[in-house]
Amino acid sequence: MQSRSLCRLCVCPGTNGPDVRGLENKEERMNTLLTISELQHRTESDLRALFRQASQALARTAAGTPERRNNLATLENIARALAHAPGARGF
Repeated sequence: MQSRSLCRLCVCPGTNGPDVRGLENKEERMNTLLTISELQHRTESDLRALFRQASQALARTAAGTPERRNNLATLENIARALAHAPGARGF
């Protein structure tokens, strides 16, 4: 069963359901480590969306796995980027 929580679902005109193209790529991206350099030029809104997605991905990982460690590090990096974002309000 695929999770649809990592992508923005939209119903496209002329279709009978949500568009989930690219879901696998987004899931793979959330299982890789996002570095500070990748995050430093993102908007606060983008960072908050990434934080939510990474939190959801973390909830699907098993304890002690490399995926979980990467998700935890990604969450920490996103939190740091948010703290240094222009006009950041914090969590």
